[in-house]
Parts: sequence; C-alpha cells; structure tokens
Amino acid sequence: MTKLSLAWLAGCTLALSAPNPAFATPPDIIDIVETPFGLSETHLFVLRSSSDNLGLYDSMRTETFLVAIDLSTGEEEFWLVDRAERTLEYDVDGDPLDHVVKRDAGATVINPISILTERGGLVWSAIELTLVEPTLGETETGYTLSYPGGITFGIDKTTIAQRFARMTTFMAENVADRRRMSTMSTREVFAGRFASADDCKPGDVLESAAMRAYRVFQIVRVDCTADVDDGITAFVSVWPVVSDNGSTNDGP
Repeated sequence: MTKLSLAWLAGCTLALSAPNPAFATPPDIIDIVETPFGLSETHLFVLRSSSDNLGLYDSMRTETFLVAIDLSTGEEEFWLVDRAERTLEYDVDGDPLDHVVKRDAGATVINPISILTERGGLVWSAIELTLVEPTLGETETGYTLSYPGGITFGIDKTTIAQRFARMTTFMAENVADRRRMSTMSTREVFAGRFASADDCKPGDVLESAAMRAYRVFQIVRVDCTADVDDGITAFVSVWPVVSDNGSTNDGP
C-alpha cells in the first residue's frame, strides 16, 4: 500500500471533517529544553533540543544542538547533533500504519562525544551525582542559593530574561524552516515565543562530584512557562558566587 505523510493526509482530513473549525488542528506546541552534557575547565556543554508538533496531531519535529557555554563570558559555540521528524503514516484508505522517524537528508551533524573529548571535557552523565540541599531565596531583582557554611550563589531576573530571549533567538535562527499547518513559518512561530522574567522559575540544582572543584559558580535549571498551551522552555543557567562567608570545607 502507498504510504502518505501525516502532514498532508491527516492534516487535511482533520481540517475538512472537524465539525468545529477551532478543533481542526491542535495548537502549535513547542518545547525547548537544555540538559547538561559535559564540563571542562572553561566551558559547560549542554544539549539544546526543541520538540515541535508542527501544528499537527501525531507528529513531532525534533532538533538538537550541542552548545559550549564559556563559563567566564557566557559566549556560545554550537554544533548540530540531529534533525528528525516523527510522523504517523496512513494507507490509501486513511487507516493509520506506523510511526516513522525520518532524519533530514544532507544535514551536517557531529558526534558530541568527539567535540567534548577534543575540548578536554568530562561527560556529565558519567559523573557521580551528590545530594545537595541549598536554600532558595527570592528578592525583587533575583534569586539566591545558600548552602550551609555561608556560601551563596545568585542570579538576577534580568539575566534570566536575557538568557530566555537568547535561546528563543537561537532556535528561531537555526531550526529548519519546515512547512506547517499554519500561516506562519516554523521560524516565525519560534520567534514569537515569549516569557517574562516572572514566568521563569529556578528548578533543579544540577550538581555532581566534579562540581566541587568549581567553587565560583553553581549550575541550575530554569523553567519558563508563559502559557501551558505554548510549551515550555527550560535552560541551564550558571550562577556565580555572590557571598562566601564560610570555610573552604563546606558548600558545593
């Protein structure tokens, strides 16, 4: 049987058959999530991934980049790791077949392990995690993490808002501009995502045994959700020390 792409068959079928046009297609739902991948003396390496339903049911577009973040300046260098699309295909009678994953032809991708090795980094997942229990504080201008012993890390809300804006711009400029069930292009949809500093909250503290050698900063996930229907943005942030009144044997 001939297989037809969900993007045209299912999308058009839903648009024509739905009794209420508002339910013809789902909303555009996009998640952008960073996860720690590795750490060197000078850089934090993260995998920055997006998932995009392209405004369709049973469809998911994913793009992943390795990003090296300079621990001193915050400057970024990036490489494409993967571009793929998962769709549900149908036969000529409109019956669903299987989900199929197709990767973009001709995309130049890299092996993130190779980059990490070349840069002298250590794979994050290979590091033994340690239990940390910092106290999270919030002020009018930012957040703090305080540890027993007197060391405190902090970040201001302006930095968080700038980081969110930079991630949004990065993805809008670098994702493939795929066609979608919308009058907007994929890059326009990414560029239109917005969250204020108040929509972003500190999440998990990302620490490992190796992090104890880096007393000048702490790594924290920040979760941003302006509208649950739009998806989430979660990025890895570097918090510098704002005060250190304790001994060198305490704290992270």
